[in-house]
Amino acid sequence: MNDFYYRETDGVVTLHCRALDSVPGVRHCFTTRRGGVSEGYLATMNLSFSREDKENVTENWRRLCKAEGFCFERMTLTDQTHTTFVRLVDERTAGMGIAKDSDIKDIDGLMTCLPETPLAVFVADCAPILLCDRVGGAVAAVHSGWRGTHGGIAAKALQKMKEQFGTEAKNVIAVLGPCICQNCYEVGQDFKDAFADWDAEHLFIPKGEKYHFDLKGANRQVLERAGVEEIYITDECTSCNPDLLFSHRATGGKRGNMAGIIQLTGNR
Repeated sequence: MNDFYYRETDGVVTLHCRALDSVPGVRHCFTTRRGGVSEGYLATMNLSFSREDKENVTENWRRLCKAEGFCFERMTLTDQTHTTFVRLVDERTAGMGIAKDSDIKDIDGLMTCLPETPLAVFVADCAPILLCDRVGGAVAAVHSGWRGTHGGIAAKALQKMKEQFGTEAKNVIAVLGPCICQNCYEVGQDFKDAFADWDAEHLFIPKGEKYHFDLKGANRQVLERAGVEEIYITDECTSCNPDLLFSHRATGGKRGNMAGIIQLTGNR
């Protein structure tokens, strides 16, 4: 049985991880580009307010939250700039990004132990990573592009969860959603040189004067070194599936944004 499956509810198509589904009191999904009202190259489930599509995006979020059981009023969004910064979401910050004006700036990861407080990170080739402490009752959502991956943002999120909630990595389920695959991720020598301090040769496949980089494998390495034992990574590639998933590379930047979302329900 595949670890992941697609689900359609009221026209909204999302991807789910079976293992994370099995954790009581947790909801999650990875969105696709289907089920919203956005038009043109943003069609249809664009979730980014930075794409001059505000009215449609708000309706997209409403439809998504209704379909997936997320709390719209407390949906909390990142403001991503490829950092390794992870922020605690508390009662003051819950809902920032949609229902509230936000002071969450230059943040690529969110964590919380609050119920009914969904956390969302945006992607369109970068890796969305959801973390769930099945024992301590805390969750995190992380956006990990190559800079965040190189800086170990997933490991930093785990360390912050340990400091804030007492999370132990051995109790964490880590789920990596759709992102660009190695076959589609062509990079140059300068990029490879940036990983000179890593055990990274296996992450690069030479192709002429270029290389193909394994973003998924790199994040697996980050998570394993941080002590996570239960890791699920989808085979889905954003660039290989531009009709279903938004991809920056496949469209030359003319695209919307998807999201990886996780929420505690309070029914643990």
